[in-house]
Amino acid sequence: MKKRILAICNVIGCLLVMFLFSGSAAAASIQLYGLSVTPALEQLTIASGQQTASFSCAITNNTNATLDLTMTAQDFTALNNTGGVSFLTNSSPSNSNGLADWIKFGVHTAVLPAHSSQVIPVTIVNAVNLAPGGHYAALKFTAAMPNSTTSTNRILTQEVVTTLLFVIASGHA
Repeated sequence: MKKRILAICNVIGCLLVMFLFSGSAAAASIQLYGLSVTPALEQLTIASGQQTASFSCAITNNTNATLDLTMTAQDFTALNNTGGVSFLTNSSPSNSNGLADWIKFGVHTAVLPAHSSQVIPVTIVNAVNLAPGGHYAALKFTAAMPNSTTSTNRILTQEVVTTLLFVIASGHA
């Protein structure tokens, strides 16, 4: 009986050692990728007679590589009562609460070196056709697709991070 317990303990010990060493080798070879943006949510009010409202987003490159970024604004709508959102395209039905047409970025593209951040100014223009009430859009920060230089099969991903923007417009005097 003791021999059987000892054999089982040896097998479990060997499996544990193999698992621990194989995990550390795999973890050492993983290259972390990622973008982050702050704030994740911005709320602004544009008063009657106010021409613009502005704020800034900070985009951070958490990777070991330089990333080419593109900034765009896109309207979205709620998905039923699930709490999810659906990004609208140009072919989507008109969204009376959309805000993308009134958003101006300080820059539309940026080259972000590894492990660095950049502040992106954002302005909302209170144009005459911006109706009074609540409006919303997503500010999208998109990394360019990496170049595939190997002949092996690979899965490439394109990272997009967003800041959700909510604006209450008071109307025009």
